[in-house]
Amino acid sequence: MRPPPTCREPSGSRSCPPITTRSLRLYTPSSRTWPAGAALPALLTRISGGGIELAEADKKLLAAYWRSAPNWKGANQLSYLASRLLDGVEVKDAPEAGHFRGYRRKGSEWDQHRGPVALLHEQLRVACGDKPYDKPNGQDMYRFDPILTAPLEPIRPQWERQIIRAAYQKPVRVVRGEYKKTDDMHETWVIPGQTPATGEDSLAGALVNVAGVAPEFTGRLLESGDYRSSGVAYAWAAWALQHNPDILAAHAMPVLQGAFFKFPQVITPVEVVVPALGTGWRAPGAPTYSALAWASTAAQANYRAITAEAIASLADTGRFDPAAMAEALGYLLRNGWFGPGRVAQTLTDCASISALAGYRVAQVIAALLPSLAGVRASNSLIEALVALAGDYGMGVPVPEELRPKMKGSSAMAKALRALDALPDAPTGLAREAAEALDAVRVRRESEAPLRDLIRWGFLTF
Repeated sequence: MRPPPTCREPSGSRSCPPITTRSLRLYTPSSRTWPAGAALPALLTRISGGGIELAEADKKLLAAYWRSAPNWKGANQLSYLASRLLDGVEVKDAPEAGHFRGYRRKGSEWDQHRGPVALLHEQLRVACGDKPYDKPNGQDMYRFDPILTAPLEPIRPQWERQIIRAAYQKPVRVVRGEYKKTDDMHETWVIPGQTPATGEDSLAGALVNVAGVAPEFTGRLLESGDYRSSGVAYAWAAWALQHNPDILAAHAMPVLQGAFFKFPQVITPVEVVVPALGTGWRAPGAPTYSALAWASTAAQANYRAITAEAIASLADTGRFDPAAMAEALGYLLRNGWFGPGRVAQTLTDCASISALAGYRVAQVIAALLPSLAGVRASNSLIEALVALAGDYGMGVPVPEELRPKMKGSSAMAKALRALDALPDAPTGLAREAAEALDAVRVRRESEAPLRDLIRWGFLTF
């Protein structure tokens, strides 16, 4: 194991400027999307190729972080990086950085299927000149690829929803057919035919492989709240998968479902994954809408605000499908995964961002109505639709599933009667939304050649 090479030129020279804690700040709340992860390949290339020289003040800060940051079984990748950058520097009471072993199943058994955290750990080891670690799970080999310097090319896989039971430290079981929701059940998305990545797969092959999400689900969920450094791993994954947002969404399902359960824990991956899903050029698929549905009901209000912004971004760039969003929300609501209260807040916030976003939100709730027949306290969503339909002059028929609930004096009955009475008379706000949509369509048509250059690999960001 060799130490990271040091800069051969004087610190502060033009070709070898000093590295400060600011330049090592790979994730910040003000840099919430994949550009935050884009800093990593440049830093790792610098460490691998010529090394870096740290100022004394920065060494002290890194040492303090290394000593104090939790790092059970190598889960904290920033702690590992700090330990390698400080190789040769005496740091009293610093824990062993160790390699990332994966997620404990039971006893000495671990699940390690090369998810985002494991792959970032591999990249860090490559940059620091460390050897590949032991062959996992009896595999014949373990390959370490060179540092990834460009996002992966877009792929178009088929997707299937998969419901699993993942009790802590117990084997994961796939739930088929009808089910009764329990606390150890989770929603995942899989690509038919994939099996979990092994040490023989390339880094790119492992990163687009989501078959390991299910067996690692509980470990990834707990990790996201226990280690703020996990936000760095997902920022790097968001950058690498910027042309494949559905794959990023599938990898992040444990994180986003953890945000629904965990309060008031800070779950930094949410702050990079959700904005990344609203960024880019591709129209999202089912995994992304499912991820946004979960994010819309996060326990923390600031995460729901981030989700509202991501949905509005998709709407304002012409990449949002209201029917697909309604399908994702409807499935989870009618099967009892969560209630409508936080969803209504998130969608209302989204509607306030722009005229087009508000119109798309109204379409989402209108398409969602049939799924609300058996959902308790769903009047909050219907009341939000009444307000939006009135603002835009939309006539929204009450579906047959909800008509029996129009009788009586309940909040639901009053909201449904108010909705049924609204005329179809487009307002100025509706015309503003239509003009915005026309402008988006013209812009996307003009940008089509640019998207082709990205798709073919001639341009990267």
